[in-house]
Amino acid sequence: MDREVIARIKEKVNIADVISERVEGVKRTGRGFSALCPFHQEKTPSFTFSPEKGYFKCFGCGESGDAITFLQKIDGLTFPEALKQLGQVAGIEVSLKRETPQETAERVKAVDERTRLIYCLDSAIDLFMQKLPGSLAEKYIKSRNFTQETLESFCIGYAPENNALLKAAGRPIFLIGMLKYEGGILNPLIAFARDFAEERAIMQYAFAEIASSKRVFTWNGTSFDLNRMKRRSVSIPIPWSEPSEHIDLLHQYRRSEEFPNCRLSALEKVIFGHHRISDIPGEEVPMVYKRFVLNGNAERIAGVVNHNLQDLFTLAALSAYAELNREKTF
Repeated sequence: MDREVIARIKEKVNIADVISERVEGVKRTGRGFSALCPFHQEKTPSFTFSPEKGYFKCFGCGESGDAITFLQKIDGLTFPEALKQLGQVAGIEVSLKRETPQETAERVKAVDERTRLIYCLDSAIDLFMQKLPGSLAEKYIKSRNFTQETLESFCIGYAPENNALLKAAGRPIFLIGMLKYEGGILNPLIAFARDFAEERAIMQYAFAEIASSKRVFTWNGTSFDLNRMKRRSVSIPIPWSEPSEHIDLLHQYRRSEEFPNCRLSALEKVIFGHHRISDIPGEEVPMVYKRFVLNGNAERIAGVVNHNLQDLFTLAALSAYAELNREKTF
């Protein structure tokens, strides 16, 4: 198949039009669109697509690709058939030619790799745009009279001189702590990766627990934890499924003027009168783990797990406190 013809068709066809004709309930979300995934059953939209990038991605089942791939999957077409159909939309003639198995494998691999690379670049754009407010770069931009519309149209952001991008997307997840409520009992579930290679295993375990839960409570899960897991699920990759119901307690407590400091350790002291003893500061945890992996130094690993357990039980207590004081405090 002529690659130049394929490229011209992709350039002329708007993937948003192709998907919107076949998927109901499409909504704009920022620079892209989202909807319930047409490839699996779900209650919360995890299917996204971007006209700018020309690709779609479902964080629930892992399906991804371009407009051609979408037609293949949704209508059960072969690659040449899907290409010809889109060629008619674009006004470009396509001559059908049967692919060899090797050509098919190479094309599929290239599409999957391109989709992952585009998503990684898109995540970097989002991060840098989030870093712009309050930075020196923003002061300079304001002095040049840039409008907000211009900033958003050209995706202008700020890349700080640190490893912010690495922290946002590249740092492996090595510890996932959960409390599961069953039969009136809270059971702690701790998934710990003994080395970087076990990240996939602990994420698969956590995703299965999340998918089977009716309601998930988090602390900064909306802005950080769950989003980070989504990003890692793309780079590993692992299919991601949104929780049926997600409640982020941090945002509830931030709305209350009673608690100006919403760090878990601070709320423990103010609400429950609890003071942690010999606790490892959260910012030191990644370095402790790195030393463990590189040289086997497990001296402080027990403290890391204990820190996570204390966070979990504090989260459970804060959930109960919020429910009991909903009208008075929240």
